[in-house]
Amino acid sequence: MLEKCRRGQWSANDLDWELPPRDLSVAEEEELVSYFTNMAAIERLASALFREQRHRTRDPVLREVFASFVADEMRHSEVAARLARRSDRRRLRRYRPHPALERFEPCFVDAVR
Repeated sequence: MLEKCRRGQWSANDLDWELPPRDLSVAEEEELVSYFTNMAAIERLASALFREQRHRTRDPVLREVFASFVADEMRHSEVAARLARRSDRRRLRRYRPHPALERFEPCFVDAVR
């Protein structure tokens, strides 16, 4: 399993960020940027869960597996944040994760601890 986790690693820089985003209506742009902003926050939550699992296990191999999961989720968060910035062509407003998601985050982190 650990070897599979290591083989599956990739970098956000492996993606072609030079391709221009497609044209979107104002409503589509706001929806897409909001979606990616929320996705980035959700991926950070997943990384917190795996970070705690890594901390709790005594098995060194499982620690490495969970560490790879943390890296995966943080990479997913980075890509979602970059997609949000890339899609935010009109700079219509400042985007934040949904308020319910922001309120949920500390409760979730406390619960997994």
